[in-house]
Amino acid sequence: MNPAQPSPTTDSHSTRQLSNALTQVDHLVQQGCAEISAIAQLALAWLETPKGHRHLDVVARALQSIRDSADTLADYAGTEAQTMGCGSAMARTSWPGLC
Repeated sequence: MNPAQPSPTTDSHSTRQLSNALTQVDHLVQQGCAEISAIAQLALAWLETPKGHRHLDVVARALQSIRDSADTLADYAGTEAQTMGCGSAMARTSWPGLC
């Protein structure tokens, strides 16, 4: 067997690791997207109430929660990708002044 090629056992182990990591990332992304969707729906419903436009702080907190959830998803997915030897070359950046 060529030493540069992975053995079938190593290849199977790597495939299993990748599958497990992808399953975990999928689970977290599904939960995170459901959370983001629910928060957005609540914020939109709030804006449809008579108080909604007078108390924009509620919407601001919802938007902050959405941002935090998105950041958590991006960080987790990026960490998992790097652990598996993958990942985007483009680094995630924050908008200046919105931290």
